[in-house]
Amino acid sequence: MVTIYGCGKTHQENVRNVTLGGSILAAGMLVMSTGNGATTTSTSTSTTTTTGGGTTTTTNAGPTTTTTTTTTTTTTITLPAFTTQTIEATALVGKFCSLGIDSNDKLHISFYNEASGDLEYLSGEVHGTLGTFEGQALDTTGDVGQYTSLAVDSNDAIHISYYDVTNSSLKYVSNSTGSWARETVDITSSVGSFSAIAVDSSDYSHISYYDTTNGKLKYATNSSTIWVDSTVDNTTDEVGEYTSIAIDTDNSDKIWISYYNKTDNYLKYASKLSTDPWEKNSAVSGGKYTSIVIDQNGSPHIFYYDGSANSGEYYSGGVNSNNQIFFSYYEPASDDLYFAREVTLSTTTGEAVDTDGNVGQYSSLAIDSNDRYFIVYYDVTNTVLKGAYSVQ
Repeated sequence: MVTIYGCGKTHQENVRNVTLGGSILAAGMLVMSTGNGATTTSTSTSTTTTTGGGTTTTTNAGPTTTTTTTTTTTTTITLPAFTTQTIEATALVGKFCSLGIDSNDKLHISFYNEASGDLEYLSGEVHGTLGTFEGQALDTTGDVGQYTSLAVDSNDAIHISYYDVTNSSLKYVSNSTGSWARETVDITSSVGSFSAIAVDSSDYSHISYYDTTNGKLKYATNSSTIWVDSTVDNTTDEVGEYTSIAIDTDNSDKIWISYYNKTDNYLKYASKLSTDPWEKNSAVSGGKYTSIVIDQNGSPHIFYYDGSANSGEYYSGGVNSNNQIFFSYYEPASDDLYFAREVTLSTTTGEAVDTDGNVGQYSSLAIDSNDRYFIVYYDVTNTVLKGAYSVQ
């Protein structure tokens, strides 16, 4: 089952939830979070048929009455409070940021320095409400670092995919050998924008990205020790922007990619096991700013821009230790950063995290081993990199 969320103004309006392979569910109810909490109400109806003096499953000649009993259950969903911090105060720094957390709950951030045209990286820890970070530029050759995506492997090594504007190519950098090493993954045409990276159970990297020249979704992996790239979707449509990738490491490393069909304005997703061919599906209308996550049951959840007025953008999803689904996003109607939780398959609830100026673009969410929530994002007003941390 693939759960898909077409998110309009998610803190006030409805989220359309589609379960593929099954029925289309009705629009869910959303409740604005106040005081860092929200309440959602579900109603169940039971029908009891009473025949004569008691309940039976057989037919009697006596009078029959049907009684309908409605039970209302109210569940309070409390979302955490957040504190915010400017992580990198240098102007024009922080676009295309991506966040990962290692086994020691250390934060790792990749991002683009627009002023210098470099790929930059920070790592650090958050104690209480304040994070301390240190970092370096990882690539300064030409204009590099847009569309960064960061993943942490089982040995806490860092893997980053990104776009080389100067050479119109996909690049990769990692410290898995003990020191930082860069590689060009694909330079066959104008390729590499909208890159997304994930690592499998053997710590090999898998990257989805866009082929601008041919208007196609591409995929590359170093699982055979060298980089091998291929085209995922050969349709005549223009497909592959806004990619997101996730790997089900508990299910033979099954790969899932969500992406946008620009020609038909549709969300698509593709999946495969090992050397099997890609299975491609069209889902629903819309499909920009996708984010795909796999829950502990192996079910993918996809968040995306549904094309309606005031829809959210820059989605980033995550799963906590209780198998609860959370996501961050940018609300363009208010220029704010939001954080939300899936309550049921048809209901989510969210809250504003940062409302100070135009904030929240390029949001990236990660959850540590204690189920603390961290978001990095871009502050458009001050052109800096910011972070938000849940308060425990």
